[in-house]
Amino acid sequence: MRLKRLGWALAVPGVLVSALLLASCSSGGDSKGDAKDNAKPAATKAASDGGKAQTVAVTLKDNVFDPKEITVEKGTVTFEVKNTGAAMHNMHIMSSSAEGKDFTSKPTLDPGASDKFTAIFTKAGTIKFQCDFHLPDMAGTITVK
Repeated sequence: MRLKRLGWALAVPGVLVSALLLASCSSGGDSKGDAKDNAKPAATKAASDGGKAQTVAVTLKDNVFDPKEITVEKGTVTFEVKNTGAAMHNMHIMSSSAEGKDFTSKPTLDPGASDKFTAIFTKAGTIKFQCDFHLPDMAGTITVK
């Protein structure tokens, strides 16, 4: 009988901690954001010199990518992502229908963390990317030429 009580005594705090962690990860929206964070950034074109490697720097802010519109040439592109926000983020390129697989940063980037990952684009078109934790607000597009 004591073992049953002990099990409940351990389970209840565990469930409460899990619920608090889940609630802290949810996107509640912050009305104190800078106006520049809400402005639509201009499309960014990756540095490209006739088939050489392309690199795109992307900043993950709270609920917005900077830039959120990216243009690259077909080929290999290295994405350098940095989380400058207060919440965890990631960058997930939804390219499975065009390229046969998705490309992504680390599954979670804590505040202040950075990552570098490579994507290979073989077809021209538009591909969406997103933060898996902050949809629908934190999303953008990559135009492959």
